[in-house]
Amino acid sequence: MRGVLPTGPNGLHGFDTLQPFPLSDPQTKASILSYNYTLDHQGLGGNITCIYDKSSPIRFSAVPNNTLMVAYNGTCDGLTDVITNVVDFVTPNTNNTLTFWACKSGLGLNGEEDLAYYIYLRGRVFYKDTIGNITCTVFPKPAVFPVTYQSNKEIFSSKEPIQTSRNTFSGFIDRAVVALGGIVKEGQGLQSNLVAESRRA
Repeated sequence: MRGVLPTGPNGLHGFDTLQPFPLSDPQTKASILSYNYTLDHQGLGGNITCIYDKSSPIRFSAVPNNTLMVAYNGTCDGLTDVITNVVDFVTPNTNNTLTFWACKSGLGLNGEEDLAYYIYLRGRVFYKDTIGNITCTVFPKPAVFPVTYQSNKEIFSSKEPIQTSRNTFSGFIDRAVVALGGIVKEGQGLQSNLVAESRRA
């Protein structure tokens, strides 16, 4: 998980803050058989582990006067809520419902003061058997990665980080985790959840 967005020639021009590249001129570029260049990009490094769990902090409740919907929320006992200002999420009450919650802790690997994120997925009815309860633990580290473009292969490749920081992008990871929860919620339809079904593709 690196989150690297290449810029520069043959990269994402919307994020390009570089000076004009010498190979931008079509005539110059046509006279060169191949070229490589390397840029340093901010991204994320992280260790992720997922397990099938016996229990889940996600709880379901009925929506008053509405059997077509079900409400859910989660508890972060001893941890900190990543999803804040939410009493309940409301989602279609189907045979294939997937739900999401997230918590975080200030202690990471080997007791270091790194953030650890706990992402919970819980399936209902038929998804209860096929998905069940999944708990993923994420130890993210904002980092700087060298990213190389090879023109003959037309690919970008990244190497191990040359620098890591615990404090870069304050709040960035929280927002990314909340957005992931939004994808799970918005992926819920009347027949299935698109996130759950994508694992089968």
